[in-house]
Amino acid sequence: MDLEALKTYIQGVLEETQFLVDVSFKPANGQQLLAIALDDDNGITVEKCAGVSRKVGNHIEENELFTEAYRLEVSSPDLNEPLKLIRQYKKNIGRDVKILTLESQEVEGTLQVVENDIITVMPTAKKGRKKKTDLPLEPITLNMSQINYTKLVIKF
Repeated sequence: MDLEALKTYIQGVLEETQFLVDVSFKPANGQQLLAIALDDDNGITVEKCAGVSRKVGNHIEENELFTEAYRLEVSSPDLNEPLKLIRQYKKNIGRDVKILTLESQEVEGTLQVVENDIITVMPTAKKGRKKKTDLPLEPITLNMSQINYTKLVIKF
């Protein structure tokens, strides 16, 4: 399976607001799993995933890309997975994130700005009593090359 060729095909069938986050091909429960993670600037829906799944499935069958049994799974990225693309960061401006830098520094706050490879986060105030000596929180700017991972903070 040529994953790069498949990625190129998938990107060609996506709508303008949709984007490919990841494609993996791995064994799962006795057969091969082709997992495709999609996102959309306006939010990905089950219907959008199903449409891409039909197109990709038809492409695989018409071109006989697999000789053995496989399962095709098209979904949104897992909420526990780190952000992988600048486009995901842009889509999530205004949301809370948790960042681990390459220097093992944790930054938690609201994603405010994404420009090129630079992000700005307004740190979240620590819970507890505020002291008179506490200074106002300042935005933190990081280059993508400084980041080990960034995850969304999900609040219920």
